[in-house]
Amino acid sequence: MLYLKGLDEWPVFSFFEQLTQIPRASGHEEKIASFLCDFAKAHGFWYHCDTMHNVLIRKPGTHTLAHASPVILQGHLDMVCEKRSGTEHDFSAEPLQLALDDDWITARDTTLGADDGIAVAMMLALLDAGPATCVHPPLECLFTVQEEIGLCGAGAFDASLLQGRRLINLDSEDEGRVCVGCAGGVRCDFVRAVLPAEPNTLPLSDAQLITLRVDHLAGGHSGMDIGLGRTNANVLCLTLIDEVRTRFPGEVTLASVQGGGMDNAIARTAEATLFCSSEAAAFLRTRAASYQKTFCTADRCGTITIQKQEEMPATVLRETDTEALLQLVRTLPNGVICRSRDFEGLVDVSANLGICHADGTSICCSSSLRAMTKQDMETQKERFVQIARESGFTLSFRGEYPGWEYHPDSALCQLYVETYRDFYGADPVVETIHAGLECGIFCNKIPGLDAISFGPTMQHVHTPDERLSVSSVKRVWNHLCAMLAKML
Repeated sequence: MLYLKGLDEWPVFSFFEQLTQIPRASGHEEKIASFLCDFAKAHGFWYHCDTMHNVLIRKPGTHTLAHASPVILQGHLDMVCEKRSGTEHDFSAEPLQLALDDDWITARDTTLGADDGIAVAMMLALLDAGPATCVHPPLECLFTVQEEIGLCGAGAFDASLLQGRRLINLDSEDEGRVCVGCAGGVRCDFVRAVLPAEPNTLPLSDAQLITLRVDHLAGGHSGMDIGLGRTNANVLCLTLIDEVRTRFPGEVTLASVQGGGMDNAIARTAEATLFCSSEAAAFLRTRAASYQKTFCTADRCGTITIQKQEEMPATVLRETDTEALLQLVRTLPNGVICRSRDFEGLVDVSANLGICHADGTSICCSSSLRAMTKQDMETQKERFVQIARESGFTLSFRGEYPGWEYHPDSALCQLYVETYRDFYGADPVVETIHAGLECGIFCNKIPGLDAISFGPTMQHVHTPDERLSVSSVKRVWNHLCAMLAKML
């Protein structure tokens, strides 16, 4: 291995490193799918690859479990592609550069893709393993695509190809916790066509062209981390602009806004270009300094910078379009909408303004909406429709996926708990989560499907600070093998 030297005796890490060298952004999984198909051919396994590049590989059971009921192992191929500000990295062509620091695997200035590359690596290691390494029933290893943009691959997959009625999803991120339920979600796209105004028509004689940039916020997963109260760069940037426009009406003209990279990641960066009078610019600097001490301090090393810009934009937004954008941000929920009354600490409903783009041609904002129940989801969708209408935007929904209802009588969960006790000498945490998992889709497609989700510890997913625990991977791998050996 090039980067993970010292872990050679663990095939799962070798496969993981290979995966990080293959581009696999959401919607561009064809190369990794081809890799999996070649792997299946080389091992003589039955496999199926559909038009979306979902891949299913079957492996016979071993020893006394050869005729046991099949078990489905599932993870997704795509990864969130985020990089630090100023980093040049082409996720469509360039491999990741890994680093091993004591117990943690990271990637240099980019997301690591352990979400959910480690699941793919574990499944490949199981498929590659001989009977002396791991005893298991017949395996159906399902590798889905476009999970990060709405669980699209799972939604499109022909579930009639699956013979198993037990599913282990390996897309959880905290060792010692088994997930038995999750939120449903939908992407909400707000779009407004705008009419451009020429910069030289601005009435301000002392106008300054400046760039307002919010950067280096903590960010994080819009489901798992939404309850932590982290600052959203899009919201903070536009709130500052709203304040200065309110204080100095007619003295601020917005040229463009660009913030966030994924609607399912809390926005870490946002940048706006605007014309301001001298007084308005001075006020903006004062307010930025104040926000720097409050919001950004809570997000570790967040920064707000204001710089003069020399290059003139081709167009700016008209007053009506700017006001429409700011009204949308004022009224659109962001962060926790309500918490659970049944499970302490669990978020029931949330929204995340992950992407904001505005220039002289259009305004586009994308929010990720999540809810634990179908009723709450429908209520919020109606609310979003009303907000869009009142703000002058068109709203479309995409990538909607169902929640996953908790079943306390799950035999698979019971097996997980029993083997966990044997392996760790303690009880695991059984929980539902506020993130989307493909288990909900498959439980809806396959009546009577018994499903759980677990995985090794990883931190700061969907950010360039993402890291994966080596020791946790080893323990979870051994526990998974112990579970499979008992699945009659």
